Amino acid sequence: MPDLSERDELKIDILAEEGNVLLEDTRDWSGALDKWKQALNLVPDPKVAHTQSMWLYASIGEAYACGNKPDDAKDAFETAYKCPDGHINPYILLQLGKLNADLENEDLATKYLLRAYMIEGASMFEDDMAYLDYLSKRVGLKSAL
Repeated sequence: MPDLSERDELKIDILAEEGNVLLEDTRDWSGALDKWKQALNLVPDPKVAHTQSMWLYASIGEAYACGNKPDDAKDAFETAYKCPDGHINPYILLQLGKLNADLENEDLATKYLLRAYMIEGASMFEDDMAYLDYLSKRVGLKSAL
């Protein structure tokens, strides 16, 4: 697996931050998406072998979610899940759970939401209480609410 050069790492960081500013400050999900895709293009293949890809794919998923493109968001978060430590990242797990719940994939939603809950607890759902309730109804988290 080829390593990233320091120059490319710096470019990725700059593009990632530019994407963050676009999404957070102006809600320009499309512009943010372009920045994150540019950054991802700097990551050598196989992209899923690099830690930077996990956050870039997660950011891309967030942009698609903001753009009301749940299938594309789910694809991006599924790819982030395959990157180093993606399978244990509570943010990625929560997003996959939410997207699968919204897309009515109950088994997958429960799987991912439960994993996020097991890693971070109920605090992970602070801004997403409806999904904690969703999970609680399916697995009997009596003390979660």
